[in-house]
Amino acid sequence: MVAASVVPEMMHGNNDSMDMKGKAIFLDTRTDQIIKEVEVGNHPAHIVFTEDGKYILVTNNEDNTVSVIDSKNYSIVQTIPTGEGPHGFRISKDSKFAYLADMGEDTVSVLNLQSMKEDKRIKVGATPVTTGNTDDNKTLVVTLNKENALRIVDLTSGKVEKVTVGNGP
Repeated sequence: MVAASVVPEMMHGNNDSMDMKGKAIFLDTRTDQIIKEVEVGNHPAHIVFTEDGKYILVTNNEDNTVSVIDSKNYSIVQTIPTGEGPHGFRISKDSKFAYLADMGEDTVSVLNLQSMKEDKRIKVGATPVTTGNTDDNKTLVVTLNKENALRIVDLTSGKVEKVTVGNGP
């Protein structure tokens, strides 16, 4: 299976309101057939599967939420509020946490996938675009697009370090 997020063209109605509800589309790679289309929030950005195969998460950039989809029946089991402008993210190897780059407020939202709530937000710096985390879930790395840097966060101690890199990570 492969999944894609789809943002439809802006539709202007008679009252000039805009509808940008997006979809997560799941395709069977053997048959090239659509398995399921799931309506998610406005302007879906990234889709990530949990390691345990239980959930599929979609960041909804314009709604400041994440849609949590059951991977067995493709139903939305929860919509979790996040920081402003959630974008790229990774899920811990144990499938317990998701780390979302909140581009609109320079934070990372830490989502608890057992309670289906945001545990905390970590202030990281200007325009975080995506995250990565180590298999032991002790270190989080965040790309800071406007700072041309990475923020390295020790998730155990809370210590934060900044490393300068090339343009626009």
